Amino acid sequence: MISFSAFSQSKVETSISNYEKVIKAGGHLTLFFVVSNPSSDSLTAVLDLPENWSILISKTLKVGPNHTKYSYTLSTPKTVAAGFYFPKFKVLSNNNVVMTKFFDIEISEFKKIEVLNIGQPEYVREGDTLVTEYLVQNLGNSTERLKLATSRGEVFNYSDSLLLEANSNIRVKVKQKIPATENNSWNVSADLKVFTTDSETPIYQVTSVPVYSNSSKKTDPYYRFPIQVGGSFLNFNIGGVSTIAYQYIGEGKGFLDLKEKHHIDFAVRGPNELNFPTVGSYDQYSFEYDYKNTTKVSIGDYVNRVSNLIEFSRFGRGIRFEQKISKSEFQVFYQRARFLPSQKDSYGFNYAYSLNESIKFNFNYFNKDVIKDNSIFRTNILGVSSNIKKELFSVETEVALGNSNSKWDLGLFNRFNLQFHKFNLHSEIISAGKDFHGFYTNSRLLINGISYSLNKKINIGVNSNFTRINPSLDILAFRSSPISKTNMVFASFQPNNKNSFFLNYTIQEREDRQIPSSFHYKEDFSNLSYSLNQDKVLVFSQFRYGSAQNLLAGDQLKPKQFFNSMIQPSLKISNWFWLGGYFEHQNTSKFSQDNTIKNLFYYGGSLRFNYKSFVHANFMYRNNYAPDEFFEKRSFMDGSLLFDFKKHQLSLTTGRAYVPLSMNSNQNTLFFTLKYVLKLNVPVRKNKNIGHVAGNLVGMSDGILKGGVIVQMGPYKTVTDTSGNFHFNNLKPDIYHITLNGGPNMQGIIAGIKTPLVVSVKADSTEKVTIPLLKTGGLVGKVNFQVEERNLKLADNSKLPIVLVKLTNGDESFLTQINEKNEFSFKEIKPGNWSVSAFIPGKQEQFEVVNQEKNVVIGAEKLIQESFVVKSVERKIFFSGKDFKLITKK
Repeated sequence: MISFSAFSQSKVETSISNYEKVIKAGGHLTLFFVVSNPSSDSLTAVLDLPENWSILISKTLKVGPNHTKYSYTLSTPKTVAAGFYFPKFKVLSNNNVVMTKFFDIEISEFKKIEVLNIGQPEYVREGDTLVTEYLVQNLGNSTERLKLATSRGEVFNYSDSLLLEANSNIRVKVKQKIPATENNSWNVSADLKVFTTDSETPIYQVTSVPVYSNSSKKTDPYYRFPIQVGGSFLNFNIGGVSTIAYQYIGEGKGFLDLKEKHHIDFAVRGPNELNFPTVGSYDQYSFEYDYKNTTKVSIGDYVNRVSNLIEFSRFGRGIRFEQKISKSEFQVFYQRARFLPSQKDSYGFNYAYSLNESIKFNFNYFNKDVIKDNSIFRTNILGVSSNIKKELFSVETEVALGNSNSKWDLGLFNRFNLQFHKFNLHSEIISAGKDFHGFYTNSRLLINGISYSLNKKINIGVNSNFTRINPSLDILAFRSSPISKTNMVFASFQPNNKNSFFLNYTIQEREDRQIPSSFHYKEDFSNLSYSLNQDKVLVFSQFRYGSAQNLLAGDQLKPKQFFNSMIQPSLKISNWFWLGGYFEHQNTSKFSQDNTIKNLFYYGGSLRFNYKSFVHANFMYRNNYAPDEFFEKRSFMDGSLLFDFKKHQLSLTTGRAYVPLSMNSNQNTLFFTLKYVLKLNVPVRKNKNIGHVAGNLVGMSDGILKGGVIVQMGPYKTVTDTSGNFHFNNLKPDIYHITLNGGPNMQGIIAGIKTPLVVSVKADSTEKVTIPLLKTGGLVGKVNFQVEERNLKLADNSKLPIVLVKLTNGDESFLTQINEKNEFSFKEIKPGNWSVSAFIPGKQEQFEVVNQEKNVVIGAEKLIQESFVVKSVERKIFFSGKDFKLITKK
């Protein structure tokens, strides 16, 4: 509290000049008050401040016979909380308040959360529980609501949100179970993520802790190839008829050599007792060989892709050869389509040239048998394409010319994407003539869209789509291609990563091309969609309102209003269990044969169960779908249960599905499969060019614990067992160096031999190593300076010299410099006879060490003391009896 004296009459008035009303925590503020008082009474001015606020400078100035000005420069604490404060300026007469002036000051909000790792073990063993500790500090000036999470394991006691007051902190522990692996050592990461309400990006702190195995892993001298073999039982109910089938399974994928040059991928599944591809029951025999990703050969069943227009995707049986040479790529193939009745065999070749990393050109030739209108003919197609990818845009263009029955026709494809500043433009065009028999025939597709980002949270845009395509899809695709015309304007709003809104107005027409047709309508509607994405809750919902014209019931019918509401929630019950639901209501006439408005209800549910790494279960149920959703395969029920162990895998799959374009009129298709797989690692070749190291720590005195010592050899680390044994396996023949890197039992213990220990690892052999352990002693001491003041002033820089102390036994040497207290120390020294010496680097002509070298005996678990004396060298003046004459030359 600061006060001033002034003279006043009975009526006192006070004014305050304009001031900065919002300041930062730790900031400064200057205030000016003017007190008007015509009387001659003595007054006292008092400024009351909030706690811990202080006045740095205060002044008083008489500005007239009846006016006095007071000025204050205030300082606020750096830890002051955000909010409004109300200091008081009071005028007193004889200790009585005659006037009080209130004013407000706002401390602006400042946010800062800091996470520090304050505790972790030096290492852990497999099977242990790793516990790491973090300090979470709120260095801002407002209370923060925080949510703590970790990528691995769990957070102690703070799984939900918590409030952390300003300028406070909490200690948080994170624990995770360390699994057993096939490795002798590895690193595990532990982290803590702190989320605030203002940001979806967490404050993140991560650390790495070494993990060591409890025992040496067995050495496998063979290079192995992973293979799975097994069988399956299949039961199908198709068209009301139940059928049973059995299949054998064999597959493998991996490299054949250590240098990973030769790679093969094969699959064998058969016989083809039941050709129902819904669940992959068809037979398959495929083999693929890849050499250094430059030469590739595919034999048997494979998926062939030539280009977007010619052959986009085809599953069939044949042979394909691919070769890469510098910037060029070649491909030749022959294939018989397996799941496309309108196509038999095909062959062709492809040449591609990469001008650089962003520009590529292709030339294609394709010939195939086509079955159409009960006739068979061959078609030849030539195509050229380019693919350009730049930072701001990408363009993919293809032109193909086809000849069938002496008729020529054209196919065109173009896809363009541009992202420039806040604009995003997308366009895609497909055009194929009636006599073009590539992947598309008699097809038109035009997709255009443009969007603009108003800011990071709001996008607006326009889309226009026209789709009337006839793709030659394998029946494995399980879909048809309805005609669609759509125009849309939209706006999206994403306030954060957890919430998003999508608003659009759409005009569209859709027509089913299956026979009989299930839908044909025009509609225009407004749609609002909302998505919630949280750790434990996922929600997608939408509401549509508009008018629809049922063209299936008649072209002259007037549009009728409709609305549609849908919600799809998912809830995380635990880390391994999710539940979901689906609920939809449509009030519309666009699907009814007589154009009457009907209420359609669709509902369903799902669950996902993943227990640890070996039990996985999924289940989905839907009562039905809207008619315009049946253009592709739809599942009414899907269920799977998988038990996945190290060498065995057992799976159960069941379901009921609708398959478009199916020959079966009864679409209540129920299937059930049971499959067992045995996982094998087949030895390919023995690796004889490896060696091993087996070692043991030996205690040379009582009470030395040999377990838990970290042993490092080159880049490899391991931990000794309770008997002091350690192993390094599968090593490349070379010269290695072994060191002991500490452990919980290594305090005061060192190796009894010189380390690093050199070990020569030879091929197909095991090198034996024994390392003795000794209890250590130590040497501490001090250097005493005996320097006279006048000699000290004569020394260069007027400073005491640097003194180094050396400890040696002939085989090992240690060197240290005395500290600011002129002390030195050598800890954890091998017991025995040593020589200790002190010397001064440089300045030897000014200082000297008395008794520079001494012999000492260091004993186990003993700390001996020694000292040295450094004194200045005395300077002497010698006088001569000769006379010298000094002559000045002119």
